[in-house]
Amino acid sequence: MPDHDMRIPRRDKAQTARDAVRTGRQVAKLGVPDPALIETLTTRHIAKRDALQFEHVERRRGGRALVVAEQAQAASAGNGKAVPRTMVTALQMVLKSVDGPAPTSVTVADFPEEGAVLASADDEIVVALIDTGIDKAQRRDGWLNEVKRDPNDDNIDELDAFPQNGLLDFGAGHGTFVAGIVRQIDPRAKIVVYRALDSSGLASEEEVAKAMKRAAEDGAHVISLSLGEQAVDDDDPCPHLADAVKQIHARSRPPAIVAAAGNYGTEERVYPAALPGVVAVAALRAQRGSWFRRWLPRYLAPKGATWSSRGQWVRCSAVGEGIVSTFVTGTEDPVFAHGTDVYPQQGDSDSWAVWSGTSFAAPQIAALIAKKCRADRISPHKAVEALFPLARRPQDGFGKRVSPLPGTKPARNTSS
Repeated sequence: MPDHDMRIPRRDKAQTARDAVRTGRQVAKLGVPDPALIETLTTRHIAKRDALQFEHVERRRGGRALVVAEQAQAASAGNGKAVPRTMVTALQMVLKSVDGPAPTSVTVADFPEEGAVLASADDEIVVALIDTGIDKAQRRDGWLNEVKRDPNDDNIDELDAFPQNGLLDFGAGHGTFVAGIVRQIDPRAKIVVYRALDSSGLASEEEVAKAMKRAAEDGAHVISLSLGEQAVDDDDPCPHLADAVKQIHARSRPPAIVAAAGNYGTEERVYPAALPGVVAVAALRAQRGSWFRRWLPRYLAPKGATWSSRGQWVRCSAVGEGIVSTFVTGTEDPVFAHGTDVYPQQGDSDSWAVWSGTSFAAPQIAALIAKKCRADRISPHKAVEALFPLARRPQDGFGKRVSPLPGTKPARNTSS
């Protein structure tokens, strides 16, 4: 599939080297649970009235998982069976420690004014992103300005709510970053953003399921989910999400559903990615320079990232280390940052960031499916089969490897 219309941000060597150091710190934290982090988020949610309240509980298979605080009351999945009300978290969020996204400087072409027209043409393909929402601010470079902001703020990322202290929340900007990834790969896709996670990157399973069904009803061709969680009960994992997937696939023209596989570094299933009918996306290690990438597909497949979840339930994978994309304006809370990172939007400078996780591999796959649908005028499910056939899927737990975005190769020495 041609990539001539991709608008990839460019960085000079000095900036790439700085990004490599931060990428090294990011990937070193992935897959490492941080109890202090969970405690901080719990305290901040308790302090905010009407915020989602959650607990850290033991799982059947060992380890711990997040569930909503009302778990003891249980909720009905619609089949008369009482089930735990699990949390669904932005995958990059819950397992990273205090080193998340990092500011970067890029050279990139302004997104053309005709982009909004292309995204509403007769052959428009709708990519629905269920995440923290979209940044309310319009960008000077035009990127993502054509994405609809709900007048009632129903899909706007709050950015600063836990607490309101003038600093970016733990999950702030996640949805905007994901949207920028789709836009880089498919400039013609119509991006529709649904806010299901709060600005801490947290949501209940039920809220995500509702957003999935709403996106399908609104006519999405591809639904992208950069979120998930290991199941509390492996015998009946994530029933609300499972029910949503079944309902969506029962439609006459169902969308493709794509989900991040997780940052646990094991083969244990993560949901909704591991549900039947969902395209699970694992992460690959970043590649070398452009000359290396040119020959890589012929001689050597990209390696899977050691921190990425993987397994026979994974269908494909894309680079998840040091991805560059659009971000929001503001200053990160020093509790969640390496120092205090500032993301500008002043003069001619718009916010861009570098970030790592399977959260940022999944939207690459969603965008490729959208492009295939438009190019070949085929259904989303036919596009999935054409791009990622099960019959020829490698058996190493990473599925078919693709590299639409190169990422940033982590620096070996990340101590400074």
